[in-house]
Amino acid sequence: MKNIAEAHLLRLLPDAEDRQTLINFLANVVKNPGKKQPFGVVLQGRQGIGKGFLQQWVAELVGLEHSREISTWLRPWSEPPNWLDGCLLAYGDLPDPADLDTVRALVAADKIAVQDGNGKPAEIQARANFLLTTSVYWEVPNDRRFTVLRTSVMHADFPAGHFADLAARGLADFKELIDHV
Repeated sequence: MKNIAEAHLLRLLPDAEDRQTLINFLANVVKNPGKKQPFGVVLQGRQGIGKGFLQQWVAELVGLEHSREISTWLRPWSEPPNWLDGCLLAYGDLPDPADLDTVRALVAADKIAVQDGNGKPAEIQARANFLLTTSVYWEVPNDRRFTVLRTSVMHADFPAGHFADLAARGLADFKELIDHV
C-alpha cells in the first residue's frame, strides 16, 4: 500500500528540492524536540488542499502538550508571549502579512521576555519551531528566518477519498516517512 503522506506531499510540492526541505525540517522538529531549527517554514497555498494535516501530524508527534496553535495567541502581540513557555512547535495560519515581522522576531530569538507567575519580567529559552501556513498570496520574503514553500495544487487535483485516507492513516504514514530521514 502506498504511503498516503508521501503521496500528499508529492501533490502539494512537486518540486523535489522544496519537498525535501519540508521533510527534513519536519523530521528535525519531530526527532529533536527542543532543538530550535534556524528557520521557520511558511507553506503558502490555496485553502482546502491539506496543509493543515501536516501541522496536525507534527503537533501530535511532538506532543500536543508542547504544541501551540499560533492563531489562538496571535493577538494581542503587546502581551508577553508566555504561551511560548514549554512550546516546541508553534503552528497555524498566518493570514495577515503585518504579523510576519513579529513572528520573524520570535523565530530568530534565543531568549524571549515573558512575565513569571507573579507578573514580574522573566526570560525563557526560545525552543519553539514555527510551521505556518497561509492561503493568502502575499509576498513572504525568503530570508534566513523563513523558508517559503508555495504549493502548486488546487483542491480539485486530489482524487476522490484522498482527504478521508489522510484522516484515517496519514499520521502513521507520516511517522513512517520521517523515520527514514
